[in-house]
Amino acid sequence: MSVRFAAMVALSMVSWVAAQGEARADVASGTVVLFVTEGSGALGRRLRQEIESLGLAVSSRPADAMSPPSLDGVLQEKGVLAVIRVTPVAGGAVEIALVNEADSSTIRHKRVAASAGEPSSAELLATQTVEILRANLIAPRSRTALTPPVAPEAPVSRPLHAATGPPKDDRAPDFALFAGPAVLGSDAFTPSGHVLAGVNYLSPLHLGASAAAFFPVVPARLSEPEGAVDLFPSLYRLTALYQPEPWASSLFVRFSAGIALAHLHWQGAANSPNVSAAEDAFAWSPTGGVAAGFRLAAGLRVVGEATLLVGYPRTVVRLAGREVTAWGRPAGTASISFELSLPFFSPPRVDAARASSSVSR
Repeated sequence: MSVRFAAMVALSMVSWVAAQGEARADVASGTVVLFVTEGSGALGRRLRQEIESLGLAVSSRPADAMSPPSLDGVLQEKGVLAVIRVTPVAGGAVEIALVNEADSSTIRHKRVAASAGEPSSAELLATQTVEILRANLIAPRSRTALTPPVAPEAPVSRPLHAATGPPKDDRAPDFALFAGPAVLGSDAFTPSGHVLAGVNYLSPLHLGASAAAFFPVVPARLSEPEGAVDLFPSLYRLTALYQPEPWASSLFVRFSAGIALAHLHWQGAANSPNVSAAEDAFAWSPTGGVAAGFRLAAGLRVVGEATLLVGYPRTVVRLAGREVTAWGRPAGTASISFELSLPFFSPPRVDAARASSSVSR
């Protein structure tokens, strides 16, 4: 039995000595806290020597066998890599606690001396403990160096579009219909109520175009001592769009600039002795606006928009020969609309991985 035990000790010592040349470079720097219970001084001294040979700092602390310290609490201290508690039970025992680098969990080990009567059992137990420390505290750079590189797979084909690079967006162009309530206001007139309807084209390059029409439902009104004027303005707008966020974003801001054509239908209600009259006029206007919206569901968005217009030519409103105001100097719209994407108008998307494997030169 003694010969077999001595052979085990000798084999462990040979393995340990061979590993020492690399151990100091492999083990991460830090402190190991060593709790030594009264009666286990020989094992504690041997452990301290073995751990310091790895290049680690050792902090020895006394421990009470009746109220053992909490290893987990000490392990949370700054710079502590591992905590070891040494007890004299059955010739010597050690409990090890250290942090698992992969998921920050606590790894625990317990080792007991093989024989209480063998004088070299403390040396064997210390060697086993240090091997456990070295295996769990190897520096990340060493683990990376020991990992063999993975050879890249040989390409089976060469895609024709490789030289053009990847697409700038993973979303195909999109057409969307939108509709909702809107108001149009101009100086001296009350706001007129409208139904807004139109179509947007949204490209993957964050640019697009929009065509919209404002159909009057509630007229704008101008009241003066000479009488009142009801205005039914119809507005037709064509704009370019720019949206910094991807079209599929949950929240987005959109900017627009373009031109609008207004058809103005006036109906006068004159006070005596003035005479009522009706008239039609046309005006065009540069327009610019900003919109913000959010996605309610896949393909459905709600958008709030405000725009500014300046009408040309100058359209003067006169009552009994007196100039009262000029329409559209300036004017503006505000709207809330629901925007529904029409994916069946969009060109089909090609699976890039499948195309790359099927097209070669």
